[in-house]
Amino acid sequence: MNYISKLVNQYLNRRHTPEIEAKIQHWLVDGKHADEKDSALREYWNNMSKSDTATSYEALTKAKRRLGIDEPRGKVVPMRRKLLRAAAVLLPLLLAGAGYWYATRPVPLVEITVLNGQHRHITLPDGSQAWVNAGSTLTYPEKLSENRVIRLSGEAYFSVTKDPKKPFIVQTEYM
Repeated sequence: MNYISKLVNQYLNRRHTPEIEAKIQHWLVDGKHADEKDSALREYWNNMSKSDTATSYEALTKAKRRLGIDEPRGKVVPMRRKLLRAAAVLLPLLLAGAGYWYATRPVPLVEITVLNGQHRHITLPDGSQAWVNAGSTLTYPEKLSENRVIRLSGEAYFSVTKDPKKPFIVQTEYM
């Protein structure tokens, strides 16, 4: 074992004086004598015990800390908390999507066609009455919304249930 290997061994085993520590640290950082450094460190490595023990892991942790490469671990988040976080993000998106789908889905229409020579009496979903004449067609949504819009092709008479907040609108070919 040469002189440099002895110094590296003393340094890594913490059996050295502060002056030797300063010299070895300067020598390790210096770019010169790379072959000597590699040889000394390889020799130290080969002479180390091959068994993994708690002390070797502890020494590795200490070495990492001394070299400044020990990365602190973040807190371990339980799976339940991760799922709650994901739900907190996804639930509003799902609710918004469901609301959009509900608001924009097509409303089924009811179409009543009265043949020539017949008359028909119809009660609309809001309680209004319609008497549809022969050869006419009445189209309205299954559920009447804020604007009660009815489409009429032909002739009809209406008795409208009053609701000032929801106007009753009859659309025809001409109006």
